Amino acid sequence: MSSQTSEKRYLGIDIGSVSLSLVLMNEQKKILHQEYLFHYGNIAQILRQRLALIDLSRLVQIGYNQRSSDFFAEGISINDQLASIEGILFQHEKTGSAFVIGGETFGLILFDEKFKYRKYISNSSCAAGTGASTPSSARA
Repeated sequence: MSSQTSEKRYLGIDIGSVSLSLVLMNEQKKILHQEYLFHYGNIAQILRQRLALIDLSRLVQIGYNQRSSDFFAEGISINDQLASIEGILFQHEKTGSAFVIGGETFGLILFDEKFKYRKYISNSSCAAGTGASTPSSARA
């Protein structure tokens, strides 16, 4: 059996107020597949369609945000802020700060001089003014 066929894979899913994100990684933390798309409220349908396109036979773990927990019986529910912090440091390990912009909230993550998490500052959870209603309005 080659290492290619026995390679373990990990899937991360983020369902937001207006979009769905997926990332599939291998044991070496190489990104094999990633998607970001608007779900227009059809979360279950879009999620089924996108997952059907991914080879899940070698999947050993699923991590998802708290909003996604309605769709999964197994896996690990991960706090949105923690997922953002870890994702930022994974892609850019020497980060001083980063903006996190979602359909309902936006925030600023600050890291110290050793690039360790220091603080998260965000607005209240409200879609007003963030553009969350724009895709629905544009389609109407």
